[in-house]
Amino acid sequence: MPEWTSAEDVAFMPAVELARLVRERAISPVELVRLYLARIETYDAPLNAFVTVAAEQALRDANAAEASLYRTAELPPFHGVPISIKDITVSSRAFADTVPAADSAVVQRVKDAGFIILGKTNLPELGAWPVTESALNGACRNPWNTALTPGGSSGGAAVAVTAGFCPVAQASDGAGSIRIPAACCGVIGLKPSRGRVPSVQRGIGDMVVDGAIARTVADAAALLDVLAGQEIDPFLAEVDRRPRAMRVGFTTRSPIGSPVAPECIAATEQTARQLAALGHDVAPAEPDWFDPSVVDSLLIVRQTIPAAMGNPDRSLLEPLTAALAAMAEATSSAALVGAMIALRNYASRVARFWRDYDLLLTPTLARAPIPVGSLLTGHDVRAVFARSAEFAPFPPVANLLGQPAISVPTASMHDGIPVAVQLIGALGAEAELIQVAAQMELSGAWTMRRPQLTEG
Repeated sequence: MPEWTSAEDVAFMPAVELARLVRERAISPVELVRLYLARIETYDAPLNAFVTVAAEQALRDANAAEASLYRTAELPPFHGVPISIKDITVSSRAFADTVPAADSAVVQRVKDAGFIILGKTNLPELGAWPVTESALNGACRNPWNTALTPGGSSGGAAVAVTAGFCPVAQASDGAGSIRIPAACCGVIGLKPSRGRVPSVQRGIGDMVVDGAIARTVADAAALLDVLAGQEIDPFLAEVDRRPRAMRVGFTTRSPIGSPVAPECIAATEQTARQLAALGHDVAPAEPDWFDPSVVDSLLIVRQTIPAAMGNPDRSLLEPLTAALAAMAEATSSAALVGAMIALRNYASRVARFWRDYDLLLTPTLARAPIPVGSLLTGHDVRAVFARSAEFAPFPPVANLLGQPAISVPTASMHDGIPVAVQLIGALGAEAELIQVAAQMELSGAWTMRRPQLTEG
């Protein structure tokens, strides 16, 4: 480890900085992998971020990366930098023995960029819920308070980044699955536009997209460049570009009429003032999006997740997931198409907002992270889905629209937990989101915050 800094400081360095140090041979890939593996071994037991740690393979890859430093002139952008991948077995006993025959396009791009995969991170069964708890892999816990959820479905990814187990994490988002855990854990969660990144859709139409969880906006942008194959006009370059004066509308009213906690409202209003001070044109405004019935339509679409996974043996599924499968079988094709049409009509109506505004600012969550074990109780899927929607009513709208969105921590803390806000941009306008989020980062202090971890 370099003499000029501590091992913990290195663990919390941005990925782009680690990549520079590796290229300059100031730190070696083997040192980095050993550092992160040691942190996982020491601190992950109480958190349960990783379901698989590929220590031997990661060390082999690190040794190969180190050797190539001395014989290869052209190195990939993240040569020798560790990363985590969201678990392909989707935390289900029905897929516990699944070994993919080939890497997905996203994983291949991660490898081609020089990243070293440390292992696979935790999620709820089939990625269906906004908390990370499953019968197969157990509950994942928030590093700021282990009694609370880190959110979901990419909870393990957010915990891994927050706890300093890796500098960045690949994640996916079908109804807020990147932004919800990023908000719970106080890190950056970037969901790109529909079609920006090649991905395998799993049962909720075209709502799912792969994206990034990171501690800095630059790292999130750089990982998006990797996932999207962006080489011309990379998103990383947007971090240093001063944005034009954006038209920003902000609202704290839930689109389904559910309560929003005072701390979430206060953080959003404070961010609105911050953006105005940065020179943006900020005003209270919201899309034509108030419609509680959208929850029912969304449940009809989301209940197809088990079917999209190949109709796994229902006896191996958790009760709530099995109930989703049963609901799907009892739903007619006409009802499913009707729900999809209703959601598309809803999205078309909401999208008109971006004719007059560049960005929409909202809370990411409607309340602080909830206790572990408090959401997935009982067998009433509709009740659990309704509670899920009330916890995080804002993120799914961006998935229905197909538009990019980012969850950004704020200076606010509530009971020791970070509070986050969400920005939604126009379709294809990731650059504007990144520019404004980078501005917010410069005037905030969240990148310096680290949770106190307990050995386990």
